[in-house]
Amino acid sequence: MARGAERTKRRILALWLPRLPTDARERLMPPELRARPFVLLRTERQRRAVVAVNRAAAMLGIAPGHTLSDARALEPMLEAAEATPEAHSALLGRIADWARRYSPWTAADGPDGVVIDLTGCAHLFGGEPALAADLTGRLRAAGFAARAAIAGTPAAAWGLVRFGSPEERRRESLDGLPLAALRLPAETVEGLHALGLRRIGDLHAMPRAGLAARFGAGLMQRYDQAFGRLDEPISPRRPVPDHRERLTFAEPIATPESIAGALRHLLGKLCKGLEAAGQGARRLRLDAHRTDQRVDDEPQSLTLGTSRPARDPAALARLFAPLLERIELGSGPGLETLVLSATETGPLSAVQTAIDGGEAGDQGNDDQLAELVDRLTLRLGDGRCCGWCRGKAGCRSAAWRRIRRWSACRRRSPGPPGNRAPCAC
Repeated sequence: MARGAERTKRRILALWLPRLPTDARERLMPPELRARPFVLLRTERQRRAVVAVNRAAAMLGIAPGHTLSDARALEPMLEAAEATPEAHSALLGRIADWARRYSPWTAADGPDGVVIDLTGCAHLFGGEPALAADLTGRLRAAGFAARAAIAGTPAAAWGLVRFGSPEERRRESLDGLPLAALRLPAETVEGLHALGLRRIGDLHAMPRAGLAARFGAGLMQRYDQAFGRLDEPISPRRPVPDHRERLTFAEPIATPESIAGALRHLLGKLCKGLEAAGQGARRLRLDAHRTDQRVDDEPQSLTLGTSRPARDPAALARLFAPLLERIELGSGPGLETLVLSATETGPLSAVQTAIDGGEAGDQGNDDQLAELVDRLTLRLGDGRCCGWCRGKAGCRSAAWRRIRRWSACRRRSPGPPGNRAPCAC
């Protein structure tokens, strides 16, 4: 068997939270109680089984799978509580959403992990080692045991973070990892052990056809995913916008002037990308990350909608101005990151300009009217700005109809004028 496929250009970070359920409970306890042995239980076939242990309990030899009576034989003063898988899953989802500060491509990975596609993002944080250190440092400061590994495939990163030594994680070496690092079923691992195969490197010299015939196609699929021969896509928890800009500050910002200036910078970059794509923004979202933000808290988000596709940075900045007052700076020094996304776009062709640089024809008046409608909508509420449009069929007096939402059709008028082109909606 060939030693491995050429590394892909993707860079995937696997985050492992080995004691997520108990860490979440300990965060709610007084500091003096966190050092006590503690386990979470689940009832299985009329027996109380341990499903998660904290660090103190693990040091006493208590492990998942023990019964409560066996665990208390090792530690009579052991504290126990019922496991809540739904709450733990929701917490993991919030941590995956929090990790969007590093990349928009994040997803929960099993009951105790998060996978992040870092392709093209690591340089914003000083490189991959600095990003991984920042990620795990923030989680540990919040009370979570955390480990991270970065590799060229999701499967390789998953195995390295759970089974790899620091040196193996640094070199991204899979050969010395146990076969369980390939995410194989327990019965497959036991069958391979019976053949004397215990490490991933032991599979390289084995014939593929023989292994597939004995253990099924799943073994070769996991092997190929680890070495990049078979693609393994990541489905992000939230849709990833095509147009997105982020700005991380060397020092936190807290004044309204600095926040507005940062927003203007982001709008300028975003609108350039929209212009190159022939698009305009219909809905924008600004995510503000505070320095004191908890890892399981959502960032503050401001949403702005427009009545038609727009990409004028100055006009969009004026629409955002009253919304910026809603940003709460908390007790920390301020904001450390701003992320601006165009979550909804529409086609917008280039605008013909006059000799003096202004917009030719009625385009300038239409843009001013659209901006006025957007400002009124922000102040009065969505759906309170009404207009009129005329259909293609029927007599002129009967063809005019009132629309409740100004953005409901493509050609609008504040009132039914005498001559206006038919609505295209």
